[in-house]
Amino acid sequence: MAGTQDVEKKVAAKLGGNDKIPKLLLELLGSIFLAWSFGMLLTGGADPINFGAAIFLVNLAIGSVAQGYCNPIIALNDGIIGRIPIIDAVLYIVCQFVGAFLGSGFAHGNLTDVDQGRFMRFPTRSFSWDTTKDEEKGVLVGAAFGIYLLAVAVFLIFFNGARHESNELSKKPIFGASLYAVSTIFYLHLAGPFTGGFLNMAIDTSTYAIGYDSFDQYNEERNIEISDDIKSAYDDNLIVYLIAPFIGLIINLILYVAIVSPSLTAGNGSSTGAAPVGTSDTDR
Repeated sequence: MAGTQDVEKKVAAKLGGNDKIPKLLLELLGSIFLAWSFGMLLTGGADPINFGAAIFLVNLAIGSVAQGYCNPIIALNDGIIGRIPIIDAVLYIVCQFVGAFLGSGFAHGNLTDVDQGRFMRFPTRSFSWDTTKDEEKGVLVGAAFGIYLLAVAVFLIFFNGARHESNELSKKPIFGASLYAVSTIFYLHLAGPFTGGFLNMAIDTSTYAIGYDSFDQYNEERNIEISDDIKSAYDDNLIVYLIAPFIGLIINLILYVAIVSPSLTAGNGSSTGAAPVGTSDTDR
């Protein structure tokens, strides 16, 4: 994609020829903004449509240089498939986690005590944990885990298929930004109430961890003892955000590489595999 490559070269030239610096900086800044926006969503300062618009604008703005979508699981997926170099994917992920914790911290620090409490959410936030029977808690966490990993798998299969080399639109940053934003809005309405997240493990983890830390401090300052159920629930639910995305990624890779990509390639009358996004015919 000549336009994207020209932008990268111009930015890199101003930074002494290092083309990774602008990419990493944009992933960091984009993640800070999205984490802050998600914090506003959790506390009622925004709705899913506003948040979807934020995702679209951020990825549209940085899409001509960085290709990590401010989302670790997308960056890892694209690194494994070969759309971006694996070292870039790893560096993107580091910046995304740092940005997510900074953005969540900024959002949390500007909230009242009442709103800060909303950061401390369980994936099964629609249910009252204190009144839930012990034998039902494992079922609820397991359901949230299953919903999250299946959502990641379905989203990535769809996202990968739509960005296959056979689709000319996939080479335009506006296409990927729109696809990601619309998918996020759909997920937030359908599965968000059961998982408390939005398919971004960096931001989901950061808001959850910062919210729980604040919740812990709040109760400690007031000599309020936190029940063992709540403490164990924190550990159980954190697994949803840290483990489920990887299982969803694996499911996606198996199905995409084995079925989806070959089918799209065959349907396009091409014998080549999926080339990295933005790679022209002359580059292959």
